[in-house]
Amino acid sequence: MRKIFLMVLVLLSVLTVISFSQNVSISFFQESLSQALSDLAAQENITILTDSSVGGFITLNLNDVPLSEALDLMLLPGGYSWKEIKPNVYFVGTANPSSNSFLYLASMSSYHLQYVKASTILNLLPAVMKPYVFTSTDSPYLVLIGAPEDVKENILSTIKKIDVPKKEALFQVNVVEVDESYLRKLGMDLQWSNSSSATEETLNILKMAINLVYKGNGMSILSNIRSQASNGQAKILASPKIRIVSGNNGKVDVSTTRNYSYTNSSGKLVVSSVKVGVSISLTPTISSSGDVFVNMSETVNGALENSGPVPDTMSNTLSTVFDTQIGKTVAVGGVDFSTYEKATSKVPLLGDIPIIGYFFSQEKMRKVKKEIIVFITCESVGDKR
Repeated sequence: MRKIFLMVLVLLSVLTVISFSQNVSISFFQESLSQALSDLAAQENITILTDSSVGGFITLNLNDVPLSEALDLMLLPGGYSWKEIKPNVYFVGTANPSSNSFLYLASMSSYHLQYVKASTILNLLPAVMKPYVFTSTDSPYLVLIGAPEDVKENILSTIKKIDVPKKEALFQVNVVEVDESYLRKLGMDLQWSNSSSATEETLNILKMAINLVYKGNGMSILSNIRSQASNGQAKILASPKIRIVSGNNGKVDVSTTRNYSYTNSSGKLVVSSVKVGVSISLTPTISSSGDVFVNMSETVNGALENSGPVPDTMSNTLSTVFDTQIGKTVAVGGVDFSTYEKATSKVPLLGDIPIIGYFFSQEKMRKVKKEIIVFITCESVGDKR
């Protein structure tokens, strides 16, 4: 008796597998979707229920395909979903959260984000997916997905492509102040050629307030400029390092003050200060291959000579985009301005004699022209720490 019972169970299991694995062959030509579903239900001896939103016409030829694939293909043009709510009973409708059918067609799953907040995910998801994704008040890194299984898989796949570690870049920024005469000696007013362009773009940092001027072996130029720091022809104003996450903004602000003295109408000596400096904003975008695209904004405060004793102030802003790689340096012209430095002139030989030499030398203020140059070097690229 026990053997007979086991044989009956095995036979029922085999019949069930056969019934579920049975494929569908059916054709429709300009037939309403509701009627086509009724024809399929009658042929396969199943029940298909539809909500009031189901409509439209289909032309389709199905040849030996599984029932699940047949339903997918029939419902695809109208964006409808289906679900087996009981054995051999199927429900077809619109799986929109605002529809009453949503509760029958969709299921809810949670996903814990690792790198991106839920609010960011909602902003980046395609509009068609957003109605199915919900945020949690308990955690900014938790999202809830309520949708039919096939839609849920697509949404989850998209979320995983967004929820990846952010890249960051480490930049070395060198801001230097150099005598214009020394720049001319270096040839820094040479052309900068844009090799990707059919026409050559020429820039001259000695004549333009701000511009991208040199791209390539900028560190050798910086090394030459550093060597002049001892004789006063160059000054390192700042040399900060800044780590910026891809898509975020980093800022460097370097300013100097220039003092100008003059005698006013009352005969009193007055000293007036003018702020001269560079404010740099960098927003890098880092590709998967490690290339770095930098959106840079530079604001320059400078001094313009006039007929009076104190120059006018000026402020220029430039926005530009350039690409770079690890180890590459981009030089950016800052601002040129005039200032006064103490210079000593003396009679040869006599002026070098201790104590007595004082009477054979003379100190005076010498007018010199300066240039501020910014060197930006991308030192490393990696995942956010």
